[in-house]
Formats: sequence, C-alpha cells, structure tokens
Amino acid sequence: MKKLFVAVILAFSAVLFAAADYRVLVLGDIHFEHAKYHGVPGVKYRTRYSPQYANMWQKAMPSLFNASAAQLGKDVPFVVQLGDFTQGYLALKDRRAQMLLDSFNTVKSYYPNHALLFAKGNHDVKVHGPKIVKGKDGKETVVMVKGKNGKESVKIATGWDNPTYANTFLPVIKKELSKNWSDPEKNSNIYLPNAGGNFAFRHGEDLYIFYDGLIKASASVNFLRNTLKKFPKNRYVFFITHLPVFPCTPKDPGWLLPRRKDVINLLFQHNTVILAAHTHLPSLMKVSNGKGSITQVVASSIGYAWNTGKPFDYHCKDFDSLLKLVSPQTLKRPRAKVPLDHMKTLKIENFESYRNATGFVILKVGSKGIDAEIYNTPSGKPAAVKKVK
Repeated sequence: MKKLFVAVILAFSAVLFAAADYRVLVLGDIHFEHAKYHGVPGVKYRTRYSPQYANMWQKAMPSLFNASAAQLGKDVPFVVQLGDFTQGYLALKDRRAQMLLDSFNTVKSYYPNHALLFAKGNHDVKVHGPKIVKGKDGKETVVMVKGKNGKESVKIATGWDNPTYANTFLPVIKKELSKNWSDPEKNSNIYLPNAGGNFAFRHGEDLYIFYDGLIKASASVNFLRNTLKKFPKNRYVFFITHLPVFPCTPKDPGWLLPRRKDVINLLFQHNTVILAAHTHLPSLMKVSNGKGSITQVVASSIGYAWNTGKPFDYHCKDFDSLLKLVSPQTLKRPRAKVPLDHMKTLKIENFESYRNATGFVILKVGSKGIDAEIYNTPSGKPAAVKKVK
C-alpha cells in the first residue's frame, strides 16, 4: 500500500513537472513592406520604399512562417515577435496605421490559434515623407523648400510616430492577451500601464516583460521597476526588447537600449533572459556581475537570409573577436565607447554570433533550464541548439 501511495505521488509530481515545461516561438525583425503604402498622390519625392523587403515577402517570408507554424503545438502558449514588424518610413499617418494592421493580420494568419505578441521596433514608428500642413479651411498643403540652385523640392518630414503605434497596436495586444488570459485589464497576472508599448504578464512561474525602448526612457525604466515589484518571485524573467541591451554587433555596437545601465542593474537581480533583435545578426551572450547573470539572445527573421543553402556557422566565437571587427572610427564615438567601456566592468562568460542562422527560434523552457533551437531552413530540424540557462 505504501509503495502504491509513493507511486501515485511520483506520478502526480511528474505531471506537475511536465506542466511547467513549454516552448515559445520567437521571431526577429520581419520588415513587412509593399509599394502601395508609399507615395502621396500628385507629389513627387524620393520615398524610402524597399524593393528588397517587398520581394522577400513574396516567397521567403511565407516559407519561414509556414515552417515555424509547423512547430506549434499545445505546449506553445504564444508567439513572440521582437519588433520591426514593418519597414515603416511612411509619409501619412493613416498609411502607417494601415501598414501596422495589415502586417499583423498577415502574420497572424499563420498562427490563428496562438496569441501573437510583439515589441515595438524603430521601423514601426519611423516617419519619412512630405511635410503636409493643414490650413484653417481644412485644406492640406505640401510644404516646399528652395535649394541653392533655386529649384523647389518637397520638404521631407522625419521623426517618430509613437501615438499611431499606440492607437493601432495596443488594442491588438489586449485582444491577443485575452486569448490566454481573460479580461487582460483586470487580470492580476497582467500589467498594462499607460506607458507606450510596455506590458507584462506571468505565464506559470515565469514573467514576460515587453519593453518599449522608443518612448521617454524614464517612463519605460519606471515600468520595469514597477513590474519587478509587482511580480517579485519568478523562475525566469524574459525581458523582450527590440534594441539589444548589450553590444553584440560590429557595425553599430552602440545602438542599444536607452538608460541601459539602469535596466541592467534591475535585471541582474533576477534570473533574466533578454530577447532582442535589430542587428540582423543572431547572437548569444552570457554576462554576470557577481550578484547575478543575464543571458541575451538576439534573433533575426529577415527573409532574404532564410533557407540560403549555406550551413550554420560562427561569425564570432568570443567578444574579443567581435571587438576586432569594430572600426577604429566607431570605437572613438561616445555612443559605442561608453557601453563598450562599461562591458569591461562585467564578466562576459560567453559570446557567440552566427552566420546563416536567420529564421526563427524555439525556446524550450523548463525546470531543468532553457534551450534555444535555431532554425534556418524549412526542414523541421534545428541548425543548432544552444543552452540559454
């Protein structure tokens, strides 16, 4: 009888253990693009339309999405996209809103039964197009400027449009959250502050923080601090951001999250995994400071680098190798020098960046740790499996 009781307890424990294990599909930059969003009727100007991105959405991206969707099952509670959902660089607000919605609906069609959650990328809020002013009569006029040669040309407006993103995508995020958690705005396991694209939720024992690195930095840092106070005890903390926190690319190692030191100090107090994108160069980095450790995983889902037939390979196998690839001019610039100097105060336990690793990542999350499966072809077999935690 005693043996039977022990067997039942062990079996029940095994069920609980299995329930704590799950997988998450992670997508990097996808840069949704189409010529129809660019241009203003009757106005000639040089648009920032990208034929390369538009072309990759014809065949490569559908192949990538279909291959990733084939990996989904009941053990995958949601799909994560790491920002730059769209190529952006549009002239008109309504076009920006339409591009955001169209991009989401297109990608969502591949994952209809899973919540699709995402971070804000710089391209998602990037503005580029004719400056248009509205008169008292409501009539819109394109602003012109005269060059040194006396010829007039269209004045180009540039900048960031966070409000359109918030008005378009925040309702979508709430709807997607409701697929796994009823009434997201009242659920105690969800934090939806009125602070840009920031939101957080607990899944089982784990905390997922989606961080907006493109609004006023103090608002996002306060959101992070409040989130960690609201959910103090977690098995793992997943910090999801478009801009990396640690330098990881030789091209522009200093284009990182604003107020990164504040973010790092908060994250070191927890068992944190950073999920980032932006660089289009996949990488894995483990950093410690004596009090804790952080692992940063950078993913890329750029279609023109998907299923190229080239084998998975290493771009760099350590951080010193990465630094040797940074140009002397870049190393002198404060934007790169400050974070690279800060890295000298931390212990870099591991750094790897990869060639031919663009596609998608499956995170296997469980009581024994976290593994990252990197897929770069539609074969159904990972090109590499990396230990994250």
